[in-house]
Amino acid sequence: MDGLSPALSVQKGMTLSRAHDAAGGFDSLREAYEEVGVDGYYADHGAAYRNPHEPILIEALCLAFSKLEEAGLIDASTRPLRVLDYACGSGEGHLAILNWVDGRSERLAASVTAADPYTYMSYEKRMGYPCQRWSFEDISGGVLEEHPPFDVRGHADKAGDDEEEQGAAVGTAVAAAEDEEIEAALAEITAEIEVLNLGALRAALAEGGLDTTGKKAQLAERLREARVKAVLETAQQGLHGAAS
Repeated sequence: MDGLSPALSVQKGMTLSRAHDAAGGFDSLREAYEEVGVDGYYADHGAAYRNPHEPILIEALCLAFSKLEEAGLIDASTRPLRVLDYACGSGEGHLAILNWVDGRSERLAASVTAADPYTYMSYEKRMGYPCQRWSFEDISGGVLEEHPPFDVRGHADKAGDDEEEQGAAVGTAVAAAEDEEIEAALAEITAEIEVLNLGALRAALAEGGLDTTGKKAQLAERLREARVKAVLETAQQGLHGAAS
C-alpha cells in the first residue's frame, strides 16, 4: 500500500500507465532511448505515440496563448494565426490551439503546420491533417525559408524585446498551470486527511505549511515524511490498543 486514497491511487495509476504505454513497455522514454535508440524506438512505436502528460500540457499551452494575447503579442481576432507545431507528437499542441480558439467566439481558427520525423503517422491518423517529416537538420538547413513566416507574436512589425516578453509570458503561464495542479493535489490531500483523520499527517502538513510557492519536489517530500509519520502513529495506536 502506498498510503494514497482510492481516488489518488487511480489517478497515479492512470499517469503511470500512460507513461508506460508511451514508452513502449519500457519504464521510461529515457530507458527506451538507451536500449534501442531514438530511431529504433520511434520506428516501432512512433505510429502509436501518445504524450502521457497531454492534459496538463494542453492546459499550460492554453494559458500561455491567453497570456500572450493579454500582453498584445498575438491577436487571433483579425486574422488566423500561422502556427508551426514542430515535434508535434500525436497532436497535443494542435489540440491545445483548437481548445484555446474555441474559448472565445472572436478568435479565428489557426493555420497549423505540423512537423515530426518520428510521430507523423500518429499525428495524421489522430488529427486528420498532413504532417511534415522535417528533421532538425532540415530546419537548420533552411527548409522554413520556403514557407511564409510563422507567427506566435501576431504582429510582424514587432521585434527584438518582444521575444523576451513572449518567453516571460509563456513562463508565467506554465508556472500558473503548475500552481493550479498543485492546488488541486492539495485539495485532494486535504480531503484525504479529513477522511483518515490522522493527527500526525494533519500536523505534519500544518507544520510544513500549505504554501504552494515551493516546487513539486518539496511538496512531495513533505507528503512522504507526513505519510511515514501517519503510518507510525497508526502503528502506535494499534500497539496501545493491544496493550490495554
